[in-house]
Amino acid sequence: MKRLLPLSLPAILLICSCATTPTPQTDPPKETSRVFNAPYDKVWSAVVAELSADYPIKNSDKSSGLITTEDVTFGASFGGWSSLRQVAY
Repeated sequence: MKRLLPLSLPAILLICSCATTPTPQTDPPKETSRVFNAPYDKVWSAVVAELSADYPIKNSDKSSGLITTEDVTFGASFGGWSSLRQVAY
């Protein structure tokens, strides 16, 4: 038994030192653009109407396609208080 103790300690250290930590999973990239088979004016109007139903629009520039919203705060139902700063469609 006394012989096994000196041999078991290095074996335990070797087994424990080979452990690795899991790599954190990253979210898939967010979609930042989409092509619709419809006229630009019709798509722009639909996007502005849909977005403004839930988010207060601060600025919209049809020529560049950029829509900026006010900050929106969500309650605890979303896992705590957090602010939405960007919406990508």
